Amino acid sequence: MLSLAMCSCACTRDTTPAPVSETGSLEARFVSVSTGTARDTTTNLVWTTHDNEQNFPWPEAEAHCKDLRLDERADWRLPEIEELDAIYDEAHDNACGERTCHLDRAITLTDPYVWSGTSRSGGRRFYIDFKFGTQLAPLIRPRLVRRVLCVRPG
Repeated sequence: MLSLAMCSCACTRDTTPAPVSETGSLEARFVSVSTGTARDTTTNLVWTTHDNEQNFPWPEAEAHCKDLRLDERADWRLPEIEELDAIYDEAHDNACGERTCHLDRAITLTDPYVWSGTSRSGGRRFYIDFKFGTQLAPLIRPRLVRRVLCVRPG
């Protein structure tokens, strides 16, 4: 279920079925690259496999990804809202702190609310709620805090 609450963009969800192997079984969407990272075989993006386990205000979330050095790479960034939306998957019910999140088990969250790098005028930044798949863009002041996943090109 996708809610466009406070979203001025035309947001859509990719409903393309997962690839099926020659034997008829579903292929894994995420493939481990190294400890702490996995490549999305659909988009070829590499994701951190765990959130940062603490809430950050948006500027610190952005800095966290820009400063991240993982897999001998320094090109990490906050994902765009569409990239986060693309990994939301109602077919998966995973523990997410005290809640349930809907995304592949390859990625572990400790809270369903995750910052994106997508901005909106007036000091607003998008985040996604992985419990419901909702995209929100509230004011980030005085001090709105969320979890962080980082992404880089594959």
